[in-house]
Amino acid sequence: MGVFDELALSGVDRVERSLGPRAALRALVPLLDTLPAGRGRARALLRAIVYAAEVGDDGLLDSLCARWPADGVANEARAAIRRLLRARPSAAVRLAKAELERASTPEEQARASYVLGRCLEAAGGLEQALEAHARARSLASDQPRLRQSAAAREVRALLATGRREEAAHRAAGLLPLERAEPEDRLAVAVAALEASGRYRRAAALDVLEQLARAGGELGRDAVRFAAWHAERAGSALSRIEADRVEAVLAHHPEGELARAQLAALRAGAFEPGPLLARAKAVAEGNAAGPRVDGSAREVVGWLALAACAALRSESRADAREHLRELTTQLRRGARVEAPIWTASILALRDARLAAEGRELAAALLDRAGEPPPRGYAHFAEALERGEAPELARKAWRRAAARREPGARERLARLLRWEGWRAAEAGERDAAIALLEEARRWSGRAGR
Repeated sequence: MGVFDELALSGVDRVERSLGPRAALRALVPLLDTLPAGRGRARALLRAIVYAAEVGDDGLLDSLCARWPADGVANEARAAIRRLLRARPSAAVRLAKAELERASTPEEQARASYVLGRCLEAAGGLEQALEAHARARSLASDQPRLRQSAAAREVRALLATGRREEAAHRAAGLLPLERAEPEDRLAVAVAALEASGRYRRAAALDVLEQLARAGGELGRDAVRFAAWHAERAGSALSRIEADRVEAVLAHHPEGELARAQLAALRAGAFEPGPLLARAKAVAEGNAAGPRVDGSAREVVGWLALAACAALRSESRADAREHLRELTTQLRRGARVEAPIWTASILALRDARLAAEGRELAAALLDRAGEPPPRGYAHFAEALERGEAPELARKAWRRAAARREPGARERLARLLRWEGWRAAEAGERDAAIALLEEARRWSGRAGR
């Protein structure tokens, strides 16, 4: 903006501070035609639009919005639309429509259509919002992120209008929706849980697992929706969905472990039978109850529940017994269940049970198959804190091989440090081997 523009608007600022938005609006409107066309006039016009919306002068608001297609400048309306969207969605719709009319290129029209759709959603115009998002999706051929976001908002609008089958079908075709915002990915994945094919539902659960792994409020929502899906499906849940549900629920922090195990039981990973009541008891902070007499997998499931319950209640004798039996079961070929990893981590935190935790960790790392629920890197960090450097190194190697974020760099640093320490101790061959491995991982980290 020019100096004259800035001086004029600073005077309006003073009027607003002393007399309020209505007086500022009266001072600003006559100035609009005195300002030269360009960014300064566009910003002044937007400020007048916001003032008119705030004071409820709809007639003036309409006339000011009608000027925007001629006087507007690219990207200037976004902040004003966001402000109006919070205060007066209907006014945001008016400005968004004017911005769409101003847009000239397909890229600008795609963005403006998407913004208009969001405003219409907030104002309750869901059918019109669907049209706006469909237009944005079709125009955003060279804007993949925007195209995915618009498609996701279509799904959300369909859900809001009660068209669940159509939303589920549309959502299933969008997954994994990697370029969209996490909130949109969550909404689309939840919609796709009602798709007709089990593989489509499994793909939705894969997205929920990624969101759960990231943590935060969205991660907790992802876990909650996975549990909801399992409980709603009951015995109709397919095996592939049960496995995916278990993977999502495993991202609960250890304090919610029993709740995750309960949902896995409901999902059909075990026969519900006597374990269901015990899982409920552990979820409420109580003991796991008497030992079950069932299949090997049911026994391992109970041991995982019982070990974690004992570790939380500091019943160390019971915890030690369960941890040792879990280790024995794994050595004999029992399936690795997600809660066993958590039992090992909890044991590593207790100095009096760290030895059992390390033994269980060693048995887990000797097995191939599914990774820990929160990844090998998280498990490696727990092993480092539990003073198990060799096991930690093994876990870091697994994490690096799976390209977990930062694992290759962390492993290379660890190997270099151990290599130099071996060199100082006179262990020449070991030092060379460690440093060469560190160099290999360092080279891979940049790829």
